[in-house]
Formats: sequence, structure tokens, C-alpha cells
Amino acid sequence: MATMVAQKAFQTKALAITGTAKAIASFGFSTAELTKADRAVITAFAQPVVIAVDGNTPTSTLGTYVGANDSITIDGNLNINNLQIIKAGATNSTASMTLYAF
Repeated sequence: MATMVAQKAFQTKALAITGTAKAIASFGFSTAELTKADRAVITAFAQPVVIAVDGNTPTSTLGTYVGANDSITIDGNLNINNLQIIKAGATNSTASMTLYAF
């Protein structure tokens, strides 16, 4: 029998995404919340964004593309805490991030 791990969403924040890369701290999560997070789901609204979780700073052409009205799941506390985000095109966007704990 497979084991299921229950995840619990515990915090959601939104952020305006511009042409300057923003670190996870820009979302306004507390240190305790970021320490607790095992998974994050990022949703780009209206315009696409680019994220990086490897410690590099994303650009509009370097990183993982998240299309407008799409979501991406980031697993692992280190990846979440390394996250940076920037707009992918000429127009600013808004992104939300929901943190989960297992």
C-alpha cells in the first residue's frame, strides 16, 4: 500500500513582479514561515514571469518560465529559500505564492 503524505497550506502572499529580480523575502513571509515550508506553489497572473531556485538571478531569458495564469510547484526548503522571480516580458505582472508544510 502506498503511503500518502498530507500537505497543509499555511500562508499565501501576492507580489508585484517587475524588471528587477526579487528574492523570496520580498513576498513578506516571516523567517519562521520560510523555515517551515516544504513546498511552494507560484501562480503568475496576467503576465508571465521567470523564476530561478538555483541561486542564480533570473532574467527575462534565464530561468524557468511560468506563463500567464499558470502555476509551478517548488519542492524542498532550500529551493524555496533560493527562489528569485522577475517579469518575463515588457509588462509587469503579479504572482502569488502559497507555502505548504508536510
